[in-house]
Amino acid sequence: MRALAAALLAAALHAQAESAPQLPRVLLIGDVGLNNHFQNAQKALKGKADVVRSPLGHLSTAAALDRLDELLGEARWDAICFSFGVSDAMHKDPRRDEVRAMSPAAGGVPVTPLAAFGPNLDLLVSALHAASDRVIWLTTLPSPPQRRSTALREQDLDRYREAATERMQQLHVEVLDLHAQITAALAGAKNERQRSQQHGQLYKQDLSAPLTAARSAMPVPGSSTVV
Repeated sequence: MRALAAALLAAALHAQAESAPQLPRVLLIGDVGLNNHFQNAQKALKGKADVVRSPLGHLSTAAALDRLDELLGEARWDAICFSFGVSDAMHKDPRRDEVRAMSPAAGGVPVTPLAAFGPNLDLLVSALHAASDRVIWLTTLPSPPQRRSTALREQDLDRYREAATERMQQLHVEVLDLHAQITAALAGAKNERQRSQQHGQLYKQDLSAPLTAARSAMPVPGSSTVV
């Protein structure tokens, strides 16, 4: 089954990458937070960049490291945008090898311990730099209120987000603070109910404006022109 999944992913990446080979090639990889917010990124950047959004969602950093060949493919990318933390901070049943959500109050442990999260990011950044000259970190996103569970706590996401931001600064990785963008959009909510409703709407919108702006600095392949 895994071999079949790898073949299907390779075919999907190839098909998308072949759609506009003259444009900058941008790869989006990460966990469920990235997929939720960038479901329309390809459409938003049509004609400006050939955006490939990996179908391997819900990934922790360890799972991404285990499947790097599938994620990156063989050809180089003009830019790779990545975001992790949601799947890492979630708590799971420690008695199972597979990830099964479990509240920490019931004995659940983090999918990725915070002490291992930073070193995993180090390895990911190294691999991504080998596949692209431009690597962009998208800050770990908050969980939408209507999707929160006892296995994923916002205070844990804050800790993982802070750890990742500090790591990216140490590694001199470009950062797009999407978390700040969402927080600003929710600042005007009058109460928790309105905040929850607005947050739900945000997850249905395309939030690729920062990525569009970042892409503007990418040269058109085969020329020195910046678009």
